[in-house]
Amino acid sequence: MKRIFIFLGILLAFIACQQSVLAVGDVVLVERFPSDETAFVQGLELLEDGTLLMSTGLQGKSRIQTISPKNGKVQVRSKLDSSLFGEGITVTDSAVWQLTWKNGIAFKRDKKDLSKSEAYKFKGEGWGLAYDLKEKVLWQSDGTNLLMKRNPENFELLETISVRDGNLPVKSINELEFANDAIYANIWHTNKIIKINPKTGAVMKQWDLTELVQSLMVKQGDINRVLNGIAHIKGNEFYVTGKLYPEIWRVSLQ
Repeated sequence: MKRIFIFLGILLAFIACQQSVLAVGDVVLVERFPSDETAFVQGLELLEDGTLLMSTGLQGKSRIQTISPKNGKVQVRSKLDSSLFGEGITVTDSAVWQLTWKNGIAFKRDKKDLSKSEAYKFKGEGWGLAYDLKEKVLWQSDGTNLLMKRNPENFELLETISVRDGNLPVKSINELEFANDAIYANIWHTNKIIKINPKTGAVMKQWDLTELVQSLMVKQGDINRVLNGIAHIKGNEFYVTGKLYPEIWRVSLQ
């Protein structure tokens, strides 16, 4: 009988842990749910109906798909031509924008059916993309320490800022999300998310998600399997995932 009570105690403790949040430093894990492990995630956006819009990369595999946070159900919505390498994505008031990596093309898509309505050429590489709803501007990264402010109607370059942490430039800026009057960004080949002042380019705060990344039951050593994907929910809560990740996390960045 004593052994039964001990077992029940352990079981109840386990269930309680599963239902409660997990705090890792300034990162609080609220929820985790399955994702498409074949998705080479390049961008993540939360839509008004509560589903997630995801853009993926790799030539011949680049696509836009939706995924339900409730059950992880995936629906492919649009595929890019096999010669194109898809990158970041964002949603504006009237359209969906999608970048390509080295093709120098930004696609403006219909917000309802995601069909390509217009294509715009730009110089350099396309990595991450975000939309500032208040200022009505796009922000684009190119894998360097620079962020480009662009017109959301025609992708015209308006301004370029340099991102710095103290006196040091922050390189390899990847996926972007605009929230709380700031730019949130993944740094390529790290487990960090940084918060950037869009007026000065200064890093305001950073979060290390290493412990969450290490909790994934996946094959280690894949250099392509990196943190990449941020979608704002509300306040300090975000959906976060990575390239070829089997999960999406709902986290609070304290």
